[in-house]
Amino acid sequence: YNEYKSYLRFNMSLRVFTVVRRGQYLQFQRCFHKDGNQEEAPYPGVNAHFTNKMRFVLPEDIPTIPVYQVLNKNGKVVTPADDPGFEQDDLVTMYQYMVRTSVMDRILMQSQRQGRISFYMTNFGEEAIQIGSARALKFRDVVFPQYREAGVFLWRGYTPLECMHQCFGTAKDHGKGRQMPVHYTGLKANIQSVSSPLGTQIPQASGYAYALKQRDKGSCVTVFFGEGAASEGKVINHA
Repeated sequence: YNEYKSYLRFNMSLRVFTVVRRGQYLQFQRCFHKDGNQEEAPYPGVNAHFTNKMRFVLPEDIPTIPVYQVLNKNGKVVTPADDPGFEQDDLVTMYQYMVRTSVMDRILMQSQRQGRISFYMTNFGEEAIQIGSARALKFRDVVFPQYREAGVFLWRGYTPLECMHQCFGTAKDHGKGRQMPVHYTGLKANIQSVSSPLGTQIPQASGYAYALKQRDKGSCVTVFFGEGAASEGKVINHA
């Protein structure tokens, strides 16, 4: 709630977050079971229920798309069958990469605000998605990123220094400084280059996956895209 500069008040008896922003009151109600599992996760403008079942839904079947949940607010797995059973060392390593991505974000975002680089897009709040996905993939599995997958690059061997070279457009950038900042690329990570237009990676990923299927390579293709790209026709045409 850093963007709400006034103050944040939490009423334990009502289980209601009250945020004051420029004289406007915004309430975020969160209901919890006694075991720490959340019943509802209302966000600004929508009240969504949590679910631990991943399935396709149709808009006419439910009023609001539920939020998929694996961990409750206490960090416990809601459904034991969803626990991947990671070793403690593996979890620590994944957390370190998440923190590394966040720290690099702060440095580069401050550099952009100071005018040292022209453009930057952060990964704040998406670190777990990136590192969790990267951990589940094998290196032979190709990735088609959008803008906010720096953590996947780091997990696959990219260094923060290489990211800096790319964002600052130096001669040591794998793209020789010819691209906009955040447009990482490099064969060493087996990740396709980040591109500016929204959604172009979706049909590219579909074509690559079909080629792998034809060759029976035993690999998969992962494509990342956000809400902006989700409104493009490419998503429907290549789903």
